[in-house]
Amino acid sequence: MMPAPVLFLEQHSGYEDEVEHAEALLAARQLIKTVRLARKANRQLALNVAVPLRDCQVSVNWTISRVLHGQRYSEEWDYLRLIADRSPLSAGFEAALRESVDRDARTRSGASSLALTYAWVLQTGTASFNGHPDWRDSWVSASCEVMSEDGEINSSRQALRNFSAADHVGEHGEWLTNLGVDGTPSGQVLWQERADRFPGIRFLPRVRKDILDLSTSGAPYKMLVDRLKELSADVIRWRELGILEMSGKTARGEHEQRKKFCYVEDVEVGETRCFDAHAYFTGGIPGRIHFFVDTDRYELVVAYAGFKIDRHIGG
Repeated sequence: MMPAPVLFLEQHSGYEDEVEHAEALLAARQLIKTVRLARKANRQLALNVAVPLRDCQVSVNWTISRVLHGQRYSEEWDYLRLIADRSPLSAGFEAALRESVDRDARTRSGASSLALTYAWVLQTGTASFNGHPDWRDSWVSASCEVMSEDGEINSSRQALRNFSAADHVGEHGEWLTNLGVDGTPSGQVLWQERADRFPGIRFLPRVRKDILDLSTSGAPYKMLVDRLKELSADVIRWRELGILEMSGKTARGEHEQRKKFCYVEDVEVGETRCFDAHAYFTGGIPGRIHFFVDTDRYELVVAYAGFKIDRHIGG
């Protein structure tokens, strides 16, 4: 499960006290130097920031846009903005990710962090200023409450890779070089080749957007592709043996509260069907593939692929 080539920048990793401009500038330049070195190791690497980059706090009295204000620092500011603008996470996936997270991960001092939360879910890393004690090391200890597939909340703790100094790039070098390297096809290619890759599965047109949104996520997308392969193999066996036995974790239907979200028109057959049967996939998210078992055609019809549904999937 290869993570996406993105580091999540923690906007509250700066100094807790007021500092002079010179000290804030050193911190900003250390971040830029670290990102430049990381980008040499992996040219696909990008930064993702939960807030506008300009609002990230280098200290309580300096935002990074104020520190790097003016023609003198324009090259450094433009570089940082360019890397932040190249985040591989699609808007659709990022919005769904935000909705799926109940509580943010916390640092050892108890501070909540959206950057840690995203890095935890997608199993990637963070970038930070080196001002706050929680963010000076190459590993950040994080605690998080994670929802299991059964809906139970479990507390967990793990150390996540952090980049706040140049030597952290060397420490995480091998991991960084391989970040995002995977043989999984792009979302566009997968959609174009879906009939050949997944025989026995027919996708409603709306699923194209689901796949493209997930294709930017790294591990969840890889898990989705693997799960579709398993479902395709199930259908092939069904056609050969006359019995449909689903591999992996599946559910035959949804409870009434969610079932109302599952009615979608299947234009090819000219009727609205209930797609409440679903297969599970993870990769750090509560992933679901909603489908209809067409016993007349011996095929699965997929209407949705993404996070656990909380609204109508045809919308």
